[in-house]
Amino acid sequence: MIERYGLAWLIGLALVLPFQSGYWAHPAALWIVPIFGLGFVRHSARAFPAMVVLAAAFAMGFAATWSPMGSVYAYFALAYGIAWSIPYALDRWAGPYRWFRCLVFPCSAVAVDSLLTTFFQTSWPSAAHTQSALLPVLQVASIGGMGAIVFLAYWGASVFHDTLSGAPRRWLAAYATLVGIAVVWGALRIANVGTFESQVRVAAIVGERVEDSAAGHALHRMRRSLPVDGEGVRSIEAQAAIAIDDLFARSEAAARAGAEIVAWPEAAAIVLGPTAQTALIDRASELARRYGIHLALGINLFPTQNGPRENKAVWIDPEGEVAWEYRKSFLMPTHEAAQVVPGSREMPTLEGPWGRIALVICYDLGNPGFVRQAAQRDVDLLVVPTGDSAETGRFHAEMARIRAVEQGVSIVRPAAGGITTVIDPYGRVLAARDHRSGSPGALTALVPVERVGTVYAGFGNLFPVLCALGVAVRALGTRLVAKGQARRG
Repeated sequence: MIERYGLAWLIGLALVLPFQSGYWAHPAALWIVPIFGLGFVRHSARAFPAMVVLAAAFAMGFAATWSPMGSVYAYFALAYGIAWSIPYALDRWAGPYRWFRCLVFPCSAVAVDSLLTTFFQTSWPSAAHTQSALLPVLQVASIGGMGAIVFLAYWGASVFHDTLSGAPRRWLAAYATLVGIAVVWGALRIANVGTFESQVRVAAIVGERVEDSAAGHALHRMRRSLPVDGEGVRSIEAQAAIAIDDLFARSEAAARAGAEIVAWPEAAAIVLGPTAQTALIDRASELARRYGIHLALGINLFPTQNGPRENKAVWIDPEGEVAWEYRKSFLMPTHEAAQVVPGSREMPTLEGPWGRIALVICYDLGNPGFVRQAAQRDVDLLVVPTGDSAETGRFHAEMARIRAVEQGVSIVRPAAGGITTVIDPYGRVLAARDHRSGSPGALTALVPVERVGTVYAGFGNLFPVLCALGVAVRALGTRLVAKGQARRG
């Protein structure tokens, strides 16, 4: 089934797959994985068994890199493996090298990457995020989103193997020229960034967490609607009060230091019951009014002990009025999806003296289609209260950078348990603070409030759609040609 060279390519693929996405992701893997995968498929004697092996390899690679997320990701791994075998199957079907064959593989890869984002309702599985450290490459996301980055990497693999098979070397030269143009353009785009006229001083506050206290176990049970005795409830209330006092103290200190917007992380304030929430909002309103600041509260509201809870953000304006209450729209496919009331998928916005501000919560940021509302509503600054873990902190910080480039907006992410980041519309990290060890603290920075127009913001996922249509037209053309030959025969 597998020729000698095919086995060598398969071994290479197995070695690099764990680094394509997830906890061990490395930028080079996006460019190397398709080279090894395509080498294996093209050197396998029988197509179907090769596809099964390939799907299993991708599924196991996904499961290995995302295993700490829980058993539910085993099902996602299966979908991931099957989906990513499709571009390789289509390449095999495309036949001997031709100029249009080398486009089938990257176009179908872009379509699959977009399809998985839709299926998972997040772009977590995409390896395009790994390119966030390569700022010139990252800039192509402003044109075609993540798909543009995937296209460059997968087209390179196709051209490389076609050249090995005897295709004219000018194909490789043309590809290298295109990538060079993209990188130079990206570098010039960054180099030509001027001074932003409108800026605002924002403080991202990460306080003491109830999860890390003696009440952590009881809170863990309550979040899963498991029974919690009276002592456990009192422990949560006591630790929540300590954490909230800490958040207010840090927020007041930031306001005194000149912050105009103060933002808390996701679910920073644990609130048991509507009465406690009212008291929290009244206290926040008084602070916002006293210092004339905007205050974004991250609240985890438990209306009843065993009922569904709310993961929400409440925005208080400088007059002390509630500008909006927003519930997290996209829930993680864990206990959160079963226990949390989802939001309306309508991004809230607010006009400030510096520009238009919007807010989404944590997992919401993974959905490019939803975040595109920021561009559609002319948002200049996107605040993203986040709750991370030591495993996901780096990955989520990278994902935020690609969202900023796609939409042309600045992003502020107060991240409890992760990496708090302030990012400009070009994906540059203006300030960051690592909270993965659980340490509290505040990050204050001057943030540009000036949206940069992008092609992606205007057309969304048009590029993946065009890629999918291109593959479909190629398939139809092949079928029509085959029919014509059959008639003449």
